[in-house]
Amino acid sequence: MSEFESSTSNVVSVTDSDTNNIDSIKREAEKVLPCALADFAGALSWQIPLSVEQKKQVLEAVRLFIAGLDDTPQPDQGLLELMNIEQPLAADALRDPARALETLIAGTRGQALGLAVQTHLKGFASDVSVNDYALAALQLDLDPQSIENHQRNNVAGFDLDSKQHWGEPVAAVFNKLREHLIKDRVCNSEMAGLGAYLLLARHAPLFLIKDLPTAVKYGGPAWFNLSVAAATIEAESPGKVAKMKFAQVMVCAESAALIDPAVTQYAQTVTLIDWGVVHGLVERKNDGHYTPAELDVLKTRFNEALADRLNTPILLSSVFPIRKEIARAGLKKEFGENYPIEEHVLEWDRSVGAKIVGALSPVPSAIQGPVGMHTLLDVAMMDGTYKWKTIHPLVKYRIHDINELDLRVRRIFNREFETTLNHLKEGTRLTIRHLISELPLEDRENIEYGKIDFYQDKTIKAGLQFHDKFVRAGNQNLTTESGAGHR
Repeated sequence: MSEFESSTSNVVSVTDSDTNNIDSIKREAEKVLPCALADFAGALSWQIPLSVEQKKQVLEAVRLFIAGLDDTPQPDQGLLELMNIEQPLAADALRDPARALETLIAGTRGQALGLAVQTHLKGFASDVSVNDYALAALQLDLDPQSIENHQRNNVAGFDLDSKQHWGEPVAAVFNKLREHLIKDRVCNSEMAGLGAYLLLARHAPLFLIKDLPTAVKYGGPAWFNLSVAAATIEAESPGKVAKMKFAQVMVCAESAALIDPAVTQYAQTVTLIDWGVVHGLVERKNDGHYTPAELDVLKTRFNEALADRLNTPILLSSVFPIRKEIARAGLKKEFGENYPIEEHVLEWDRSVGAKIVGALSPVPSAIQGPVGMHTLLDVAMMDGTYKWKTIHPLVKYRIHDINELDLRVRRIFNREFETTLNHLKEGTRLTIRHLISELPLEDRENIEYGKIDFYQDKTIKAGLQFHDKFVRAGNQNLTTESGAGHR
């Protein structure tokens, strides 16, 4: 995977002027400490994981714990809500989910819950075992279906990799999960934010990163780099990513990728599969097993897309040639740096030209040859079409060379013009293809399969005469309509 790794490891591109800012962000990132309860997985992240039967026993312990409470659970109250009854968290406290969860776990009911689960499972006691069992209970109470039917990218029946998220801002997923928990009555509206945070902290802390730009779309290149970076950082310091800002994750990505190459390779492979699914290159498999051949195809396509993105700005920066500059460069090479190429000292030699155009008589004198005085730069752009004379001593000394001069300016200009035009066309094509690839799935399908119409706002003002009308463009933007009529 060396080619693939090299194409994704350097996820931050900076200029010299950005160096100080990048260093400042790195220093800030180093000060970010993981949550006190790490990734809030508790006993579910132990090196020797709980078995399926033990997880079922955790839920049984939760049932017995709730049955022993004085409070009668309401239909929209789960374990999380019941833990918040004795000393309810204030609205301000709920705005900091990590600290709020730490408060609940450290509270009377949180400790009682952890002890109850530990006792029911006959677990060994340690300084952190009660907290770990309490967290495991909360996780499984929110997502009981994961015990026997665990699927990557799925939490509490919510598909993180849903087609509805493709091309949408990554930052929007948290609220969608929160709404799902409320709709499915997993949490009430007050505690749904904590529930979403708890689940994502364990399964997908990418969606908890702070200050996520709306331009980071699910399935796009920025999402890919961010996903790999978050996974590698989280593997080294569980619970840290959820407390980091977007810029901090990105600037730390390269150094994090070097800590454990195996972890980085796994993160890249998993994200590559998700990328392939989003872009229709592979079918989604619930078991997550893909053959080496399928992965090779994905790596090839990814690297091709990466190369296109890197080449696009180069292609779009192509500049059309200037005939005069081509001639100037040729003349400097032929006559030297300080030769008077822009002085009007050359005149068409009619004595030579008359023999040529005489056969075309009667030809108007105005079009028999160039009129007036011309520069050597003018002459060079005519590609040796005419013969010249001069009284300028320096130029007269080289008049024979000038009359034999053919720098092929027109041919060079036409070749470079065509090359530049093709570069701009290709750059535009790649840009449009990239923009389409980042759209939501429905919009992509409309463009691919639907009828596309183009519109431009114009004002047509008719006069009294038949041919008297004036057309004025009201808006230079080109509007498209495709498929079901989305603009």
